[in-house]
Amino acid sequence: MDKLSVKKDSFDAISYKDDFQAASNAYKAKNYTDAIIGFNKVLQDNPKNYKAHCMLAMSYAQKGENGSAEMVLTRAVEQFPDEWNAYTILGDIKKSEHNYPLAIEYYKKALASPKIPDEGKVHYLKEIEKTRKEQNSWNEKAVKMGIITNSVDMNLDKSHWELAYSCLLYTSDAADDL
Repeated sequence: MDKLSVKKDSFDAISYKDDFQAASNAYKAKNYTDAIIGFNKVLQDNPKNYKAHCMLAMSYAQKGENGSAEMVLTRAVEQFPDEWNAYTILGDIKKSEHNYPLAIEYYKKALASPKIPDEGKVHYLKEIEKTRKEQNSWNEKAVKMGIITNSVDMNLDKSHWELAYSCLLYTSDAADDL
């Protein structure tokens, strides 16, 4: 019986690695639907696989399913609070949604991780600076369009920023004409 269980465990490990590789290949081929299916299967077999959480979230994000990506990443940061990648992916998602204050907050959480390598720190310090510049550009457009009327408005909380930026997004064609 012991020999049989050893063989089964070895087979499961090989199967798990094959599943992860197949899902990774689907992601690289930009077949995000198959990647999502594959990484979900990997997480069913091994829910403690941090890499699979991040790859699943990136697959969802590539399909424009940011809500699903955020749910996966939220689970990842709960299970692996010292890891940093999930925070940077969350920051990238929020930046793509023009929610700059929250993007910066996530990048700062990544920087606070004890596991982030020095080159990651340098990269995300630069990313915070780029995000602030992009935010300033959006602020200027919002002021011109009357969405933000004064410097006090520029200190809005996150939920108000989301509303202000969504207004700006829907009128971005008009903003480009300014």
